[in-house]
Amino acid sequence: MTTGENIKRLRKERGLTQKKLGELSGINEVQIRQYELGRANPKLDTLKKLCSALNVTLHEVLDDNWDEMNEEKKMGFKENLQKLLDENNLNVSQLADLIGIPKNTLYTIMSRNSTRIDFRILEKIAKAFSVTIEELISDEYEHKDVSISKELNRIRSKKLQKIMKPIQDFMNEECCPHDMLVIQRGNAQLFSGELSIRLDILD
Repeated sequence: MTTGENIKRLRKERGLTQKKLGELSGINEVQIRQYELGRANPKLDTLKKLCSALNVTLHEVLDDNWDEMNEEKKMGFKENLQKLLDENNLNVSQLADLIGIPKNTLYTIMSRNSTRIDFRILEKIAKAFSVTIEELISDEYEHKDVSISKELNRIRSKKLQKIMKPIQDFMNEECCPHDMLVIQRGNAQLFSGELSIRLDILD
């Protein structure tokens, strides 16, 4: 059964109308109807609200084949994930670091023979790329222009500004000896890639 069919089945088992489920979950009745008819895919946050209202787990609502993916879904997932990685200038190792899972786990998931995948990992991958889990494994999914690399660059830029502002403020002071300001590479006690900033009073 599809996710929409599961939502409909669970709703009816509890004697709820679409309107009542909408009231309990805070989701528009029309939107619930679209999900049940398979005309729209609920986002992860929406699924969680529906699950809470139905008093079920995400696994009970999702498509029967999430854990044991068939060949079509497996290929759709891997192709979509590779597209997302390419669009965001990321590799498998970087994505693993970003979502906090072992690199070997993600490499195994993307291997040719892998058919099983932990739902929690699917959830993390989907959240990282701002897509739904169903979109992530759909063989018809066309990715929207959502760039992790842009967000990472924004974060890096903010960090750099935070580092440089005190230096710029210092250099703007009249008493600042501009030619005595030295920015040096840190010593071995620093983490790789970090900079130490030191002011040296030169003779």
